[in-house]
Amino acid sequence: MKKRFIFDESYNKKHNKKDFLRLLLIIGGIILAIVIVIIIVMLILKNSNSTVKPKPKNEPYYEFKDELIIESGDNLPDVYDYFKTIKNVSKEDIKISYPLEMEFAYDKTNCSTQDLEKINNTEDVDINNFPCIESYLKSQNTYGINIKVFDKEYTVKLIVKDTKAPVVSTSNVEIYEGKTYHIEDFVSLCFDINDECVYSYYDKDIDENGNIIDYSSFNKSGEYKVKIIVSDKYGNKTEPVVAKLTIIKPEAKLYNITFDSNNGSEVKSQTVEENDIVTKPLDPSRSGYKFIAWYYNNQEFNFSTKITSNLTLVAKWEKIENQQSGNGNSSSEEPNIINVSSVSLNYSTIYLYVNDSKTVSATVKPTNAVDKAVTWKSANTSIAKVDNGKITGLKVGTTTVTATAGGKSAQVTVVVKEKGNGTTCKYGDVSYNSNIYTKSVDLTQNNCAVNPNLTYNETLSTKDYLNLVNDLNNLGFIELPNDFYSPKYIKIPNASGLGIVGYQIQITVKINNKVSMYVIKSNGSRSFIKNELNLK
Repeated sequence: MKKRFIFDESYNKKHNKKDFLRLLLIIGGIILAIVIVIIIVMLILKNSNSTVKPKPKNEPYYEFKDELIIESGDNLPDVYDYFKTIKNVSKEDIKISYPLEMEFAYDKTNCSTQDLEKINNTEDVDINNFPCIESYLKSQNTYGINIKVFDKEYTVKLIVKDTKAPVVSTSNVEIYEGKTYHIEDFVSLCFDINDECVYSYYDKDIDENGNIIDYSSFNKSGEYKVKIIVSDKYGNKTEPVVAKLTIIKPEAKLYNITFDSNNGSEVKSQTVEENDIVTKPLDPSRSGYKFIAWYYNNQEFNFSTKITSNLTLVAKWEKIENQQSGNGNSSSEEPNIINVSSVSLNYSTIYLYVNDSKTVSATVKPTNAVDKAVTWKSANTSIAKVDNGKITGLKVGTTTVTATAGGKSAQVTVVVKEKGNGTTCKYGDVSYNSNIYTKSVDLTQNNCAVNPNLTYNETLSTKDYLNLVNDLNNLGFIELPNDFYSPKYIKIPNASGLGIVGYQIQITVKINNKVSMYVIKSNGSRSFIKNELNLK
């Protein structure tokens, strides 16, 4: 018989209580384990966030200008110049389209002689093939500039204004009594970005009688001051600039010498007295041709010839043939030939006694040019002979000696006198200083000075003027007055004070009561006398 277990109520209560406590412990353990796991995960995430933080995304932001105003003659604006504000946008994200009708001017002053020859002999010049050419916005106008940023397009108004007067340098004029002069004769250089210079005589000065001075009507012998004003196509005017007019009473009959350049650049005519000689002008230029010489009656004209009648001299040219390869195209295998660009002498005039000699040296540029050999020739071998630059006087008279290399030439005037004149000579040997634009005289032999009436044609170049403006703009002088600079010729006395030994070009710049003054050097640099503006 099986034994039966009988549980009373107290026994059941006792064991039910133990089961409940056991269940609570199990649930509590599970909860604790879950909390611990959560804490561990949070710690791991916290440590992970503390070591690597994602960078916030930089959103691009930009705001355009309503319009951009620049001066005629400036380069195209920088990409960022069109924006008031721009953040987180690179230039690679911006595309600009310029209208085809935009007008440009081109500056070739930095181009080599070889580049210029290529440019002049090319019909449609692509300036991208010539880094030496600098382009500038030209005519006054308003353009709509299309600008694309990422995938959105905008239009900004670009306004080109011309507010600057032309740059002008004057030259002194000498004429004979009875001859007329023209206002253009007083201008040696005029530069305006829009290629237009309009000259007019100044009409605000009055004489001692209260009458307005007419600068166009001087006709009697003497020296006069002439004032002119230059304006451009937009009405920008210079302040009055001054030049000297000298009217000479002739001592002999006058003759006119006319130069027919034969489709080349213009060459001004000359008036000379009977039995005087003609001054040889600078060689004219003609695209695609090389100048040979001036001819009269189908013969090369001798510039030491004494004038006894009116003459017309005609330029003779030689066509420059392009080098061709066998298939008719320009050969790319031809060697890079460097031609002679210039020949210069260290004297423009020398004075010799009969049987005395002096040596004149020639400089050929560039130094790496081919055909640099110099040949010498005397225009009149009965007056003076020349042997490799050594010039010997043979009889009293005046002639010229020419040095030629690579198709380029330079001349020196040779004046031969009798011995025994001592210090009664009028002038000394005129030389050129290679460092500055100065003519000077050799006083070692005859104690004479250079002829103060010699024509001196060097002037402030366009390139030098633009460099000057850039210097001042970099110093903060953005708005420059029209007359902020003034060039002038300075007469230089010799050490003993006897006569004039030459001329040099001196530039004075004055802004805000500060002054810089310098002399232009032949290599384009400057020799400063005073530099309060800290120009370069």
